[in-house]
Amino acid sequence: LKIEVHKLINTIETSIDLEKVKQELIDRFGKVDEDLINYMNEELFEKLIKQKSVLKVIDNKNYIELVFTKEKSSLIDYQEFFIKSIEICNKFSFEYKDELFTIKLPKLKLEKHPVIYLNKLLEKM
Repeated sequence: LKIEVHKLINTIETSIDLEKVKQELIDRFGKVDEDLINYMNEELFEKLIKQKSVLKVIDNKNYIELVFTKEKSSLIDYQEFFIKSIEICNKFSFEYKDELFTIKLPKLKLEKHPVIYLNKLLEKM
């Protein structure tokens, strides 16, 4: 049963997939706890950082930082991206240095798991 749940979670490629898997788990097992929802979001995050050309992820107790490749950094419409980020969470900060674009999200005082916000933002790229 555990293997079946992991296989199902491994099919998640988008937030729409995540919602479908979540609903299927609810239909089969009842309420889905927050830890499992966070795990599903972390799995989606892992796939999104590969799809979106994230060079490295810095994750410490205070923040999560994503650094994009030079190629991806050169293709981003920063003004549009900034507007999209504010619609998701006003705590994002950005930096462009040495031709690399960086997104930083503090972990403190967020209503949801930080990866949920990052997934929403990455999907808008």
